[in-house]
Amino acid sequence: REGRLFAEKPIRQALAYCIDKDATVEAATDGQGVPIYADIPPASWAYNPDVPKYEYDVEKAKQILDEAGWTMGDDGVRVNADDKRLETHILLRAGKPDRSKFMQLLADQVRDCGFNLTLEEADFGTVLLPGLEWPLIMAGQSDQWDAYFGGWSTSYDPDPYSLYHSNNIVTEDLPDAYNYIGFSNERADELIEAGLKELDQAKRAEIYKEFEMIMAEELPALWAWSDEAKEGLGAAIQGDVEWDESVMSTPTWFWELEKISKGGLTVKE
Repeated sequence: REGRLFAEKPIRQALAYCIDKDATVEAATDGQGVPIYADIPPASWAYNPDVPKYEYDVEKAKQILDEAGWTMGDDGVRVNADDKRLETHILLRAGKPDRSKFMQLLADQVRDCGFNLTLEEADFGTVLLPGLEWPLIMAGQSDQWDAYFGGWSTSYDPDPYSLYHSNNIVTEDLPDAYNYIGFSNERADELIEAGLKELDQAKRAEIYKEFEMIMAEELPALWAWSDEAKEGLGAAIQGDVEWDESVMSTPTWFWELEKISKGGLTVKE
């Protein structure tokens, strides 16, 4: 959103380069998270494994900020020509230790690049959730937020319309929509609409893979990780397919319960 700290793409990209995502995710999730660089997770049929990755590169991050007009201050925090400081207050959901650890590790790392991020855990229902609606001010704050660290689940269908189409940007006239970050990109809108009209899954996957390239470039969010889901089957369970990793790693395997049997009794949904 115009006027907010991360409205400038170079700042978002510099932040991404300034963290060691692999190591940070490993430490924050105890190895139970997979680092991601766009919004569609690896388990999805629309996942794009070729999106650009922001490898840990502090010098590159510093160069981007220098070129964008942010100079390092005497106190280690960058400022621009308008004396705006590269700092903000970020709220995150209380009771989520993996998120808290990730953000603390992130805040520690990005100091090397001139960011000053302070963190505050808050209750989701009474503080954070109301702040995702217009006027986009978290409870207890006096101004619109610059960044918020949260999480969400994705359905089997990866349609991103509600989160990223410009028609769903939260405004005074549309107070409870879901594009509360204010992301607007004409090509992204076209792809989102095309994905809703196309019926062929393979063609839809190509549409969403292009959409993911835009997400990775524009960085409307700095995606952290996708949780690994754990499923188990008893040793007595049998089926007409081999239950190897290629089958178990797809989110659709459990939709076909009619293929699983135990003791000769076929289990139906």
